[in-house]
Amino acid sequence: MTSKDNLRYSPYFQEGKHKVDADTSTKSSLHTPAVSQSPVKSPAYSPVKQPANSPVKQPSNSPVKQPANSPVKLPAYSPVKQPANLPVKSTMKNTSPMKSPSKRKKLSDDEKDKRLHSPDKKLGGLTEDYVRKLVLPDHLKENLDIIFCGINPGLVSAYKGHHYCGNNNHFWPLLYDSGLIGQSLTWKDDFKCLDFNIGMTNIVARTTRSAAELSKVEIKAGKDGLMELLKRLKPLVLCFNGKGIYEIFSGVKKCEAGRQCDILDVAVYVMPSTSGLVAQYPRKEDKLKFFIELKQLRDEMKEKINLV
Repeated sequence: MTSKDNLRYSPYFQEGKHKVDADTSTKSSLHTPAVSQSPVKSPAYSPVKQPANSPVKQPSNSPVKQPANSPVKLPAYSPVKQPANLPVKSTMKNTSPMKSPSKRKKLSDDEKDKRLHSPDKKLGGLTEDYVRKLVLPDHLKENLDIIFCGINPGLVSAYKGHHYCGNNNHFWPLLYDSGLIGQSLTWKDDFKCLDFNIGMTNIVARTTRSAAELSKVEIKAGKDGLMELLKRLKPLVLCFNGKGIYEIFSGVKKCEAGRQCDILDVAVYVMPSTSGLVAQYPRKEDKLKFFIELKQLRDEMKEKINLV
């Protein structure tokens, strides 16, 4: 075996471990086969696993933890100063009663006189002064089942010549819905109520813009006239269309809707006003129960007479 063979099989002839001096390195490079120029593969990325017990380092900008036993220091209290020109708002709820809405502006004497003598569209172009002189006729006869009583005619009723003719008045629909009459009527048919034994009148016959214009003398005379009417016509039931009307008639300061004390053997019933402006009963459905109770009272009085 030659010296070269000995060198090839020598334990030092391994990659990265063989020792060659400067003279032999040049010779051996001539006999050494060329190494292929294949690209060197980089090892696959594997994240370095954090040891389970190794503590996580705290970032440099993280807040310093307060020791458990050390007291927490609160910043000193400094009240917010209120600007001098601004009012201090109270946090307490306002328990004062609500203010009532402002009343209508009172007209001067000149404005009232102008309104009195000026044509009014609501009155068909007639003046208020002219309509005040009109009289709303009663619809009455003897032995009626019910007489509906108002306080006095308003301007629109006097102008149209019919009872309960306001656009927002629920009287006529309720009269039919309750079964008091068997035919649907409107304010134009108010005289036909006599066919169903129902009449209509007022305490005072004078037409006004408001009932507040009536004097005590007029009301006293109207009350006496109504008592005479009851004696003469002898109806079964007298119904006041509005609690305020009955309070004026009876002198009672406050009454509840429903049956009241009889007058001259006539049953007396009080219902809320059928006007749609009544805040407590604004809808027609809210007032239907009073008409139904009135019908029951009428039937009760009829049975009482038949037994006699």
